[in-house]
Amino acid sequence: MANSSDDAVLLAVKGVIFDLPASDQEKVKQIAEQIRATVESAGVTGQLALALVGAEAAAKA
Repeated sequence: MANSSDDAVLLAVKGVIFDLPASDQEKVKQIAEQIRATVESAGVTGQLALALVGAEAAAKA
C-alpha cells in the first residue's frame, strides 16, 4: 500500500518525465511498459528483481 511519501516520489518522477522532450517521454513510456510486462510475467521473482534494481540505482545516486 502506498503512503504519502510514495505518492510524492511518484508525482516528482512524473513531473520530471513531463518536462522531457516528447520523444524522450515516449521512450520512457515504452521502456516502462516493457519493464511492467517483464515483472508481471515473472511474478514474485520479477518484483524482487525490480526492487533490487531500484535499490541499486538509489544507492548509486
